[in-house]
Amino acid sequence: VTRVHQVRTRGGNLKFRAMRLDTGNFSWGSEVCTRKTRIIDVVYNASNNELVRTKALVKNAVVTIDATPFKAWYEQHYGIKVGLKKAQKKAALEEAADTKLSNHVQRKQAERQKDRTLDPALEEAFTSG
Repeated sequence: VTRVHQVRTRGGNLKFRAMRLDTGNFSWGSEVCTRKTRIIDVVYNASNNELVRTKALVKNAVVTIDATPFKAWYEQHYGIKVGLKKAQKKAALEEAADTKLSNHVQRKQAERQKDRTLDPALEEAFTSG
């Protein structure tokens, strides 16, 4: 359940203070991709461990999020499934060969493949969820 309080500020303007949120708008900076996704947990807060224990969402808090929207974007953009285990990768490559794509889309994805690099730590994070 999302809970947002309105706070009156100077000049009669309103600020919206999020007391409890379940989703947020997150950006994958290196890929220039922003998606709305579910917030799973607060992992770290530099200012106070109490904020981690109570799962307070404050500025500069480190959170874990659901990677599904980013996985879907990556698959559509590059034509590669990400976050699969070794045994599943072979099956995914065969399945990818079966899917029909237009020549234009195939050329675009091939061009994107040339300078595509995915950090191993990110690959591992995608595998875990």
